[in-house]
Amino acid sequence: MDGIPSSTYRLQFNANFTFKQATELVAYLHQLGISHCYASPILRAKAGSIHGYDIVDHSCLNPEIGTLEEFETYIKTLRENKMRLILDIIPNHMCISDTSNIWWYDVLENGPASPYAEFFDIDWHSSSQELVNKVLLPILDQQYGDALENQVLKIVYQNGSFFLELNQNYLPTDPSSWILILSILILETEKVLSKEDPHFIELQSIHTALVHLPATTVQEKEKQEERQREKEVIKRRLDSLMNSNSDIYKLLMEQLALLNGKENDPRSFDWLESFVKVQPYRLCFWRVANEKINYRRFFDMIDLAGIRTDDARVFEAVHALLFTFIKKHFVDGVRIDHLDGLWNPTKYLEDLHMFYIQKEDSKGTPETFYVIAEKILLGDEKLRPEWILHGTVGYDFLNQLNGLFVYQPHKKVILENYRNFTNFDSSVRELIYASKKLILDVSLSSELYVLSRRLEGIAEQHRSSRDFSSEGLRAALSDMIAEFSVYRSYITSDAEIGTEDKNYISLAIGRAKRRNPSINETIFTFIENVLLLKHLPELTEEHIAKRKDFIMHFQQLTAPVMGKGLEDTAFYRYFPLASLNEVGSDLINFGISLETFHKKNLERSIQWPYTMLSTSTHDTKRSEDVRARINVLSEIPEEWSQALTRWSQANQQHKVLESDSHFPDTNAECLLYQTLVGTWSFYPMSDEEHGEYVGRIQIYMDKASKEAKVHTSWINPNKSYDQILKQFIEAILSNSSDNLFLTDFQLFQKKIAAAGMLNSIAQLIIKFTSPGVPDLYQGNELWDFSLVDPDNRRPIDFFKRKKALDEIVQKKIEFPDFFVQSLKKPDEGKIKMFFTFQTLKARRDFPDLFSKGSYIQLQVMGDKQNHILSFARQLHEQIVIVITARFFTFLLNDDFSSIPTWGNLFLEVPSELNVQNFCNVYTDECFEVEHQNEKKIINLGKVLQSIPFALLVNQKNKGN
Repeated sequence: MDGIPSSTYRLQFNANFTFKQATELVAYLHQLGISHCYASPILRAKAGSIHGYDIVDHSCLNPEIGTLEEFETYIKTLRENKMRLILDIIPNHMCISDTSNIWWYDVLENGPASPYAEFFDIDWHSSSQELVNKVLLPILDQQYGDALENQVLKIVYQNGSFFLELNQNYLPTDPSSWILILSILILETEKVLSKEDPHFIELQSIHTALVHLPATTVQEKEKQEERQREKEVIKRRLDSLMNSNSDIYKLLMEQLALLNGKENDPRSFDWLESFVKVQPYRLCFWRVANEKINYRRFFDMIDLAGIRTDDARVFEAVHALLFTFIKKHFVDGVRIDHLDGLWNPTKYLEDLHMFYIQKEDSKGTPETFYVIAEKILLGDEKLRPEWILHGTVGYDFLNQLNGLFVYQPHKKVILENYRNFTNFDSSVRELIYASKKLILDVSLSSELYVLSRRLEGIAEQHRSSRDFSSEGLRAALSDMIAEFSVYRSYITSDAEIGTEDKNYISLAIGRAKRRNPSINETIFTFIENVLLLKHLPELTEEHIAKRKDFIMHFQQLTAPVMGKGLEDTAFYRYFPLASLNEVGSDLINFGISLETFHKKNLERSIQWPYTMLSTSTHDTKRSEDVRARINVLSEIPEEWSQALTRWSQANQQHKVLESDSHFPDTNAECLLYQTLVGTWSFYPMSDEEHGEYVGRIQIYMDKASKEAKVHTSWINPNKSYDQILKQFIEAILSNSSDNLFLTDFQLFQKKIAAAGMLNSIAQLIIKFTSPGVPDLYQGNELWDFSLVDPDNRRPIDFFKRKKALDEIVQKKIEFPDFFVQSLKKPDEGKIKMFFTFQTLKARRDFPDLFSKGSYIQLQVMGDKQNHILSFARQLHEQIVIVITARFFTFLLNDDFSSIPTWGNLFLEVPSELNVQNFCNVYTDECFEVEHQNEKKIINLGKVLQSIPFALLVNQKNKGN
């Protein structure tokens, strides 16, 4: 095995799915045809984490998932089944709300003097005097003054240390600040112990040691080391003293009770406030975070702090355990989370490469280490060719493949119907701009403020820019970021600026100028010159360094603004066809042509042949099967529009009138009805199942409405609106006999479900045979109608999947009769399992063909040619031809009870494909290549007569 996966299977590890359970699945996944398990983060995460992206300790495995021994057993079992492991790693951020994060809690105790102070992206030199040498902690659930006087905060003593207790969480305190406590304790102890008492002398000595303890602001390494050493000695001495003298301990408890303040006596909290004030952190109400926070976060999440993996010490600490696993051949590839959040992605990939390039297999020959990165490509953006990796996690392919099943000729009518139904009156570009501006003004306003302050400092360096106002610079910078068309640029201090980066920056500057003509145009020119490092000969080294520093921080901000603005705001505000609102979408393209899809596949086969191919992930807004159904609506716009109108009228009675408007509004309705179309069960639900389904939809729509930030939001929840929406969903999904909407909906949805099933099979086949490494998200080998997280992280019934696979392997189903029966009465997904197994089996039979074979677009001739996608993969004499139909509502009768007839539809076989006979791996039918007008052809009327899909294998090589 050369290290490149043939196929991967994504597993989400947490307390409910452990190494033991994963070990029990290995044989099943091997039988299914998977070469590599692809694991979510497995390092120690915040207690109770269901996803693992909130890592608190990089040095050990997550104990909730299993022990090292259990992990090793899992790896051994994979090896025994000739399988490998790919691991999801998180180099950008850590969770800081769990006491297990010793790095962060050391920073809280020691401030800038902590050995981990530079591990995090903290601005210790804030322009706000109150935050100089402090980190802002926006973790209070009420205003700071209220938290004090409501006794939410109090000082507690434990084992030689003083902590601030906050809602059963314990924040460390600066040992130097304990002087305030011990000074009072000494005065009280004098009243009960003589000055010659050894315990009293020890108390005074501890006080003296604290006085001489180096401050949290010391910069000298020797002083910092002294502080680390001496504070631990002091803690041990204080613990010993309190354990050996109950009188002093009792006095301490009495004093703490007084120092923590008295209910209904505001002045009694003055001392506590003075103690809190001298800590290396400033506590505040969580709503203040977006305005004042002074550490880099993962997007706008206050409990996920950015880490500086660009620092060699941090890089080594973050990857130490991973590198151990690689050396032991436990891990054979990595998926890098949020690459765009890193200071310098190019350098990070180089640093990573310098380690794993040394990896060798048991024979001592170099072995490929598989590396992919979560990089979102928008529009025509290309993956950087200089990056040392095999590709992306596959969102680019996901959107291209999904677009194949969107009927482009209906774009205009779909958009018009949506606008008429919802009264949406903005352009997509305006929507994205407004959404990103909202994020900059609210969620990431502090980051924008800090960045604009850096820009202001640069402006002051030169007479031509020193008169720019801070307000003008901030406004121009905000507009420019909101107009940035991709997630980020990749300018570094030691490389020439590439054409792509120049174009993205210039485009954004140009759009920002046109958008805001009231801002002095020279400000925009100044920003462009700074970002593109122009006029450097005129500047000092210090000035150049500040510009480069600004550029790097600018690039770390544009990515979260795009992510929060586009994915987590605009996607929830605009949905003519909700299946297009997926990670990596720009909301502008409406489907993709056959020609463009072939072009993308051909480019991938040449440039990134081992990139991952995904259709569902832990981050997708909808599963592949949900999107496949919603895509069908693009084929029947008039029927869909009429249904929307009928349903809205029928459900008007369940809306609530507030401020002259009915809620929920028609935009929310449009999303809700599409969601129901995409997720409704194939089979009748029991009362319990129906209740669970209603709950899922309520949770999803609550999240969708809060992400939209129109009527409610996470920061400012509108409880009245939230309740109205919840009750509306419950009412329209009521199983009562007089619910005319539900009866009408189910009749409409049945047709959509059948066509969606065929879409799902078609996209599955294309994914498993296109250039790249196909990934299967856990459970998706059967039907999966999940929505965005946490819905797509529900437990998976693997027993059901094993049973379905066993029936297929043992040939207990008759094919293609089983296919026709599945059309009439879909089950829980055996038909999907069949195509998954058979296609993966073909990949296993011809591994080199699919990993190294060329990609050849095939021409279809005939009246229904637009309904067929076909291509070939060739490696020497090994050849497979892929054929799938699409746009099934045009091809099948209303009840989907029969296979379409194709008439005179032919596939032209290029001369370079030297082959005479093919066998369809799905039906075992064999076909001869025919000749017509000196051309070699395949008669699709024959090939597709039993099922509208074919994977034709060169009969000469069949069974190899």
